[in-house]
Amino acid sequence: MTTRGLMRRRFFRSLLAFAAWMIVLGVWHENVPRNHALDLMIGPLAALGFVAVEAYWWLTPCTACHRTIGWRACIWRLWGGRPRACPHCGVSIDK
Repeated sequence: MTTRGLMRRRFFRSLLAFAAWMIVLGVWHENVPRNHALDLMIGPLAALGFVAVEAYWWLTPCTACHRTIGWRACIWRLWGGRPRACPHCGVSIDK
Protein backbone atom coordinates (compact mmCIF):
# COMPACT_ATOMS: atom_id res chain seq x y z
CA MET A 1 0.00 0.00 0.00
CA THR A 2 1.23 3.50 -0.78
CA THR A 3 1.43 6.32 1.73
CA ARG A 4 -1.29 8.15 -0.17
CA GLY A 5 -3.57 5.10 0.12
CA LEU A 6 -2.80 4.88 3.82
CA MET A 7 -3.64 8.57 4.25
CA ARG A 8 -6.91 8.10 2.38
CA ARG A 9 -7.86 5.05 4.44
CA ARG A 10 -7.02 6.78 7.72
CA PHE A 11 -9.02 9.86 6.67
CA PHE A 12 -12.22 7.93 5.97
CA ARG A 13 -11.84 5.76 9.06
CA SER A 14 -11.43 8.84 11.21
CA LEU A 15 -14.50 10.49 9.69
CA LEU A 16 -16.50 7.37 10.42
CA ALA A 17 -15.21 7.27 14.00
CA PHE A 18 -15.96 10.99 14.50
CA ALA A 19 -19.51 10.55 13.18
CA ALA A 20 -20.03 7.60 15.53
CA TRP A 21 -18.65 9.69 18.43
CA MET A 22 -21.09 12.52 17.63
CA ILE A 23 -23.99 10.05 17.48
CA VAL A 24 -23.00 8.58 20.85
CA LEU A 25 -22.80 12.08 22.35
CA GLY A 26 -26.17 13.00 20.88
CA VAL A 27 -27.87 9.87 22.20
CA TRP A 28 -26.19 10.31 25.57
CA HIS A 29 -27.24 13.97 25.75
CA GLU A 30 -30.86 13.12 24.96
CA ASN A 31 -31.20 10.11 27.27
CA VAL A 32 -29.28 11.18 30.38
CA PRO A 33 -31.26 13.30 32.84
CA ARG A 34 -30.51 17.00 32.37
CA ASN A 35 -27.87 18.39 34.64
CA HIS A 36 -25.86 21.59 34.31
CA ALA A 37 -22.56 19.78 34.85
CA LEU A 38 -23.39 17.22 32.14
CA ASP A 39 -24.45 19.97 29.75
CA LEU A 40 -21.06 21.61 30.22
CA MET A 41 -19.31 18.34 29.31
CA ILE A 42 -20.83 17.99 25.84
CA GLY A 43 -18.69 20.70 24.22
CA PRO A 44 -15.35 19.46 25.57
CA LEU A 45 -16.23 15.87 24.66
CA ALA A 46 -17.03 16.92 21.10
CA ALA A 47 -13.73 18.83 20.96
CA LEU A 48 -11.95 15.76 22.28
CA GLY A 49 -13.34 13.76 19.35
CA PHE A 50 -12.05 16.38 16.90
CA VAL A 51 -8.60 16.40 18.54
CA ALA A 52 -8.50 12.60 18.35
CA VAL A 53 -9.25 12.74 14.61
CA GLU A 54 -6.48 15.28 14.06
CA ALA A 55 -4.02 13.18 16.08
CA TYR A 56 -4.91 10.11 14.02
CA TRP A 57 -4.11 12.03 10.83
CA TRP A 58 -0.98 13.53 12.39
CA LEU A 59 0.40 10.07 13.17
CA THR A 60 0.10 8.74 9.60
CA PRO A 61 3.39 6.94 8.92
CA CYS A 62 5.41 6.89 5.71
CA THR A 63 5.40 3.38 4.28
CA ALA A 64 9.08 3.62 3.36
CA CYS A 65 10.76 5.00 6.50
CA HIS A 66 7.91 4.42 9.00
CA ARG A 67 8.25 7.90 10.50
CA THR A 68 5.13 10.01 10.96
CA ILE A 69 4.33 12.55 8.28
CA GLY A 70 3.05 14.90 10.98
CA TRP A 71 1.19 18.11 10.30
CA ARG A 72 1.66 17.70 6.56
CA ALA A 73 -0.87 14.85 6.52
CA CYS A 74 -3.45 17.16 8.10
CA ILE A 75 -2.74 20.02 5.72
CA TRP A 76 -2.62 17.85 2.61
CA ARG A 77 -5.89 16.16 3.48
CA LEU A 78 -7.88 19.16 4.69
CA TRP A 79 -6.89 21.76 2.11
CA GLY A 80 -6.44 19.52 -0.88
CA GLY A 81 -2.76 20.13 -1.36
CA ARG A 82 -0.93 17.62 -3.51
CA PRO A 83 1.81 16.03 -1.42
CA ARG A 84 4.80 14.79 -3.33
CA ALA A 85 7.20 13.07 -0.97
CA CYS A 86 7.86 12.10 2.60
CA PRO A 87 9.52 15.02 4.39
CA HIS A 88 11.97 12.64 6.13
CA CYS A 89 13.18 10.20 3.47
CA GLY A 90 12.09 11.94 0.27
CA VAL A 91 10.32 8.87 -1.16
CA SER A 92 7.21 9.69 -3.21
CA ILE A 93 3.98 8.98 -1.37
CA ASP A 94 2.74 7.15 -4.46
CA LYS A 95 5.35 4.38 -4.12
